[in-house]
Amino acid sequence: MGTETIKTERLTLRRFYPEDAAAMYRNWASDRDVAKYLSWPAHKNIDVTKAVLADWERQYADENYYNWAIVPDAVGEPVGSIGMAAVDEDTRMIAIGYCIGKKYWHQGITSEALKAVIDFLFQNTNYNRIEARHDVLNPHSGMVMKKCGMQYEGTLREVSRGNDGLSDCRYYAILRKDYEAKAETRQIQFEETEKDDLILIFEGKLHGRTVGYGRIAHYDGRVPELRNLWLTDEGKEMLEITAFAEGFFSYLKEKGYEGLYLIDEDMDFGDRFGFTLESRDASGWYPKYEFHRKLD
Repeated sequence: MGTETIKTERLTLRRFYPEDAAAMYRNWASDRDVAKYLSWPAHKNIDVTKAVLADWERQYADENYYNWAIVPDAVGEPVGSIGMAAVDEDTRMIAIGYCIGKKYWHQGITSEALKAVIDFLFQNTNYNRIEARHDVLNPHSGMVMKKCGMQYEGTLREVSRGNDGLSDCRYYAILRKDYEAKAETRQIQFEETEKDDLILIFEGKLHGRTVGYGRIAHYDGRVPELRNLWLTDEGKEMLEITAFAEGFFSYLKEKGYEGLYLIDEDMDFGDRFGFTLESRDASGWYPKYEFHRKLD
């Protein structure tokens, strides 16, 4: 298969060409802020960029090589890159890395590109696992991974050497079964079953069977709080809790909710469901974490 062109709503993901050197060097490769948390140093001159592009062009002959230029249609030139960082043929795993020019941060471009690459790899190759990692000091990269349906799996200490020395990295991944479960997620039908002044409970049904429940609490002047998510015994046989959660969050978005809070003592729990850490209260016997997730 190899690096085929991918079109999204705003982007064209395509192969790199030698003539991309000026745009690559100008838009991101020469910027130390972009390379700060990466494993390669900022390019000292455009000759370094040309050499990198020449190496990539040679590797495109391999049908198992994946490396795309991120080209916003409104810009017309590469502003970043996304592609394979590692591969394990035995476990059918591919690791994805990406970077984008500082001018284009916080515009949803990277998450749009990553989602498109995940779709492409699961629909056109036999990879079973797609993973990615980020420096713990660069949490925005983790937000991109969570937004694309990848689950936080853990943090490894001093596992990578970057421009500032050894660094701890947080790992995320999505399995083929997670990806395929999203099709089921879109078919879950939710309805409100209980309501009082504070608590709302929603029931989720799939193929006519009750698969789980979600409960939220309303507080004056505050975004609703997620209280519980749980699957029924039948639901556990049909889908994963994370897939049910995504369906529930999509339903809440359709109902007009813009975000949810989550207060929990387990930081991994919040990450698992795509929430972003807001604060920590360590005054009690157990630390409590407060998370927020924008429903988009």
